[in-house]
This record gives sequence, structure tokens and C-alpha cells, in this order.
Amino acid sequence: MLLAAAVVSATAEVPIDYSAEAIGTASTAKLAPYYMASNNYGTLTQGKNLQLRASLKHDWDTTRRFSWGFGVEVIAGLSNRAPYSHVVTAGTESAPPTVADIWQRPAAFWLHQLYGEIRYRSIFVSLGSKERSSAWLNDRLASGDLTESANARPIPQLRIGFSHFVPVPFTKRWFQIDAQYSLGHTTDNAWLRNHQNHYNGLLTTGVWYSYKRIYLGSNPDKPLFGFLGVQMGTQIAGSTTKYHNGVASETVNDPFTFKSFLHTIIPSNGTRKGNERYYDGNGVGSFDFHLRYRFRDGKQLKLYLQRPFEDASGMGFLNGFDGVYGIEYKAAKPGYVNGVVVEYLDFTNQSGPVHWAPGDHPDLPAELRKGQATGNDDYYNNFQYNGYAHYGMSIGTPMLQSTLYDHSGTLRYYHNRIRGFHIGIEGNITPAIDYRVLLSHRTSWGTYSIPDLSKPTAFAMMIEAGYDAPFLRGLRFKAQLALDRGRLYGNNFGALISARYSGNFTLGK
Repeated sequence: MLLAAAVVSATAEVPIDYSAEAIGTASTAKLAPYYMASNNYGTLTQGKNLQLRASLKHDWDTTRRFSWGFGVEVIAGLSNRAPYSHVVTAGTESAPPTVADIWQRPAAFWLHQLYGEIRYRSIFVSLGSKERSSAWLNDRLASGDLTESANARPIPQLRIGFSHFVPVPFTKRWFQIDAQYSLGHTTDNAWLRNHQNHYNGLLTTGVWYSYKRIYLGSNPDKPLFGFLGVQMGTQIAGSTTKYHNGVASETVNDPFTFKSFLHTIIPSNGTRKGNERYYDGNGVGSFDFHLRYRFRDGKQLKLYLQRPFEDASGMGFLNGFDGVYGIEYKAAKPGYVNGVVVEYLDFTNQSGPVHWAPGDHPDLPAELRKGQATGNDDYYNNFQYNGYAHYGMSIGTPMLQSTLYDHSGTLRYYHNRIRGFHIGIEGNITPAIDYRVLLSHRTSWGTYSIPDLSKPTAFAMMIEAGYDAPFLRGLRFKAQLALDRGRLYGNNFGALISARYSGNFTLGK
């Protein structure tokens, strides 16, 4: 931000975008319907909200070699409380702990975004909390990126990399590369302490977060464009306390060190107690494949695939058919249908139900330490970390039920073996009125460790209409109706209305 201020003083004209928005929601459940909360950066999670948002930002200029940008956004409001199970009195040998519901709600005010960034040619550096969308998926219509989606609140971080695909030297632009790396720190310590039930399970606070990706592709300016690559998010370091029957049984502190930093770049064995035989931290990633064809009239058709991995078995494609299989259509100009996304999702294999590594059991006789089974990948869970989430909302796809929606307060994913589909459609009814429809259905088998033989289902739908007021440029109204049906999320109906005014002005003009 200081750098941005210095540049402002030396720049003749600086365009600034601003916005202010009022949002009201109501629903029949304590938490918002699935599509109302999902891929919304963790801002609308409660069933009833009255929220005010205000923002200022300046985007970098892609036509210049050197440019800069900044952004700030604040959110204030009121919302209803939701119950979570907590230990009221600690357990002893003679008396069990007392468990009761503790009611929680988001803060009445928080700084949602605050960042500054600079860019030289194709290389950028960004520092702070910034809403970051998927690297290549349509966040408005897709179900959500498996590694880093638009579902959770921004994590403050330092991020460096390429701002777009960059030609590989001596290939005449036929081969291009995109790469990014980030390191940051989560801000949800208080939220985790308030929501963990302190009865069973674990609580990890002070967690660092790192993200990296590398994609190799063809020339995106050509009609046929494709790329493949890998991305990975990592939770690392922090302080972990394990609870058993309401009693804290063990606390392990793992400070962030230079070695931790190196392990976010090249994964290696950890140094914290109990982690010497495993890679440091909790790594979540995906192999991504994308193929797009742009027709002569400007229409586009995309095919894409994301395959998840948690460890070597997933990286070795031992997890069967698991992944997101999608197709997207994009119109050349606004019309009744501007875009369509259809996805099939399957996370039921997870490299099989059994994980057996003989090296994990050195105390057993040699004759019993034979064979190996690298299954039970347990997507988004880890034996030393909370679920892969920030403020209870999945950092990856929300199709795996976020920990916020589990009222038991154990901060783990209990429904990561799911199979289902997702559909997204948007378009314009008139030049001033647009719509969006999201629809999905999924079936859960729980997890391999805690299977759910009843196979709960979830049907979710959302209908949205937007209206750009012709009598005042920059004023936009929006309305949503959202529905959940099934035992996975419960039966819920919700509505949202909002009014947003946006515009811009120029400093130094």
C-alpha cells in the first residue's frame, strides 16, 4: 500500500473504482442455502443477514510495462446465530464432560480485502488479502476449483508469478507457461477455537498457507488452445491440540521456519512430532487439463478435467475415476444464453478404503510389516490439521460439504466421498435484465473411516435475476431464490435481495 501511495504521487491520473452494496437475506434454516453461500468468498454463510459492503480499488494497466494496483473492502452487518456442540465442563475419570450447544455468528465488522500489487511486463507481486478466483474455471457457473476456489474468505499472503500465459523462449509463441507461488497466514484462529467442540478430534491454530501452480500450454491467441499442469495448496506449521473425551491429551507446537518455507516449494519430510515419516504439512492438489476451441463467430467450447490428489497414490492416478469432468459453452455476444457449464463429479474411489504403510508401525514384528496399501486418501482431511478450510468454508470445491455446515464442532470433512452433477446457465432476458441458474445433485457415502451407509443426498438450486437500472448508471439490483432438499444439508429455502452502486473517479485529473 505504501508503494502504491508513492506511485500515486508521481502519476498524473489514477482511475479509482468504487462500490457500495446493501444485502439482505432470509432463510428457513440457521445457515444459508448451499448456492447462496458457496463461491461467495465466505461472506454470506448465515441464514439471515443484513450486510453493508464498501470497496475501493485500482487495477493495474495491462497496456503498460510497469503498473500497480490496490484494493480495500470492508463488510459490516448483522446475522443470526447457529448452534455448535461444545464441552461445557471437562471430563474426569469419575465424571463425563458436559456437552451443550454454543451459538455462533460472524463478526459484525471485518476487513475483507486489503492488498497492494505491482506488475512489470508479465511478472507481478501482490501482498495482502485479495479475492482470487480460480486460475481457469468460470466461478459464476462452475461448481468450484478443487485446489483454490472462490469459496472461502481471502487469506493474507505474498504472491508472485506470471499474470498470464507467457511464451517459452525460442518456441515462436507456440508453447507458453503460467506459474505462481504464494505464502500467507490464516486469520481464523478465534473462529476455530469458538467452533471446535474441545471434546474429540483436534484443533490446529496459527496455520500458514501456501499455493503454487505451473501450467504448460499452447498459444491462447489461437482458435485451439490447451494446457495441462498441476496446482497445490498446503497447510503447514501451527499448534495442534488433540482432545479425547473432553480432555486435552497432547499439544504439539510446530513453528514456521526456513525449512518450512522450503517444504512449501519442494515437499519433504516434516520435523514436528509424529510427522517425521510424512511430507510436512497438509498438501491438497489437482492435475488440471483444459481444451478450448474458439469458433470463427466468437463462440467458445471448453472441455476440462481436474483430478485430485492428497498424496503419492493420487499423484500416481491410483484413485480411479475421481475428479471433475466439465464442459463449458460461451456465447460470442449477449443473448438468452451467454454461458452453460455441465459437470460430473466423482470422489468415491480415493485410492481404495485401506491405508497400510509398514513403516508407520516399527514396533510390530517384521513378519507383520509386509505389503502396502496406499488408500483412504481422505480428501481435505489430515491427521494433524483441521479440514482444508478458512473460516469453515472449503478453500477448494464447496461440493465437499464445508466444515461450517457440520454442527458437531470437529472441524473435519465427514462427506468427502460423493458423486453427483452440477449445471450452471446464465444469459440476458433484455439488455438490462440478466439471469443465472445453478443446479446440482449429489450422493454421499461419508468417508472411508466413518462411512454413511444411509447414503444421504443433497439437491440444490438457485435462481438469480439482475437488473441494471437505466435511470441511474452504476445502480444494479439483484434477487436470488435458493433451495436445498435432502438429508446432507437439510431442507432449506432462502431469498436474497441487494442493491449495489458502483462507479469510478480519477485522482490527479
